[in-house]
Amino acid sequence: MPAAKSKIPPPSRVRRVAVLVDTSTDWGRRIITGIVSYVREHVKWQLFIEPAGLEESLELPAGWHGDGVIARVSTPRIAAHLRARGLPVVNISSVQIPGPEFPRVANDGRLVAKMAAEYFLDRGFRHFGYISPLGFPLVAQQRGAFATAVENAGGTCAVYSLKTHHGAQTVDWNLNIERLGEWLQSLPKPVALLTWSGGREVIYACRRTGLSVPEEVALMSGSDDFMCEISQVPISAVRAAGERIGYEAAAQLDALLRGARVPEKSIYIPPSGSSPGNRPTPWPSPIAP
Repeated sequence: MPAAKSKIPPPSRVRRVAVLVDTSTDWGRRIITGIVSYVREHVKWQLFIEPAGLEESLELPAGWHGDGVIARVSTPRIAAHLRARGLPVVNISSVQIPGPEFPRVANDGRLVAKMAAEYFLDRGFRHFGYISPLGFPLVAQQRGAFATAVENAGGTCAVYSLKTHHGAQTVDWNLNIERLGEWLQSLPKPVALLTWSGGREVIYACRRTGLSVPEEVALMSGSDDFMCEISQVPISAVRAAGERIGYEAAAQLDALLRGARVPEKSIYIPPSGSSPGNRPTPWPSPIAP
């Protein structure tokens, strides 16, 4: 009588995970790097990622069958699209969307503003400004946090709002450099400025009006390290912890896929290498008066 053949268990099914995050920014690429790091260390997911710009609408393709999603859920339409698919989702955007929330791991923009203010205050600055793109609640939150921090310390904060590309978070190239320069000239000196992103337009306006950077105008950006580094004058920046956000978001999704509970409250990650009370280390450092 032939020996019974032992049954070989089928291989466990590999999870399929979509990553709906832009690849055009330094922030987005570091998010993805963090996700990939978690996958290599802990799971064997198949990741589905496509090249995309910051303002592109990222959605799951029709007919795509997967197990979970890590996404920048920044509009009600994207949120509704993902809810309709019924998959576990972890949100890596700080934007607040009306309705039920997905589990969230995101950048702490208010802490970025507080750290920037403390950095400048520690170096003797008492006059401040915020360069703000129009029409974004998330930008308004960071602007308010920056103004509150400097005003609580006895400083003053002026605000200059810039038009953007058709509702995008990038500055319109047709902005009036002369008008921006006039605003900069009107501020008491030395002045310390925080921008939502980039800040090259401020450099151009300073060059046009003869203002020295950083002796008269010290500039720091809240995001996009690459654009800061390629400016005519390298711009200081507070580095968001993109890799850690991606890593923690992947850990949250892994827990959801295993049926575990995840925190109901959003998790906000402080800037890279920093914690409340520490200082960012921008490059180059503004020169105190």
